[in-house]
Amino acid sequence: MRRSLKTKRFSDLFDDFIRQKKHNHHREKTLSSIWENVVGYNILIATQNISLNNNTLCIIITDPKVKNTLILQKRELLQKIQRFNPRISSLVIK
Repeated sequence: MRRSLKTKRFSDLFDDFIRQKKHNHHREKTLSSIWENVVGYNILIATQNISLNNNTLCIIITDPKVKNTLILQKRELLQKIQRFNPRISSLVIK
């Protein structure tokens, strides 16, 4: 990828930044709603972070008991998640 030597105005850079932040916020909200639909509100509360990278959904859980339960049900959870978003190919629970 070539670097652009063209200078941009600060207002254009700021607008691009705001657009990207809004897009990322919408994406996080969508992932959170999918996760809540699959596991319910009580487990959503025990969830510290939800991220998607290279079609891998990474979930960080704060409660060790909840984490172990989810790890045991990982295959079933992935199947339910794929009903909402078929592009998600794997699930990591930390």
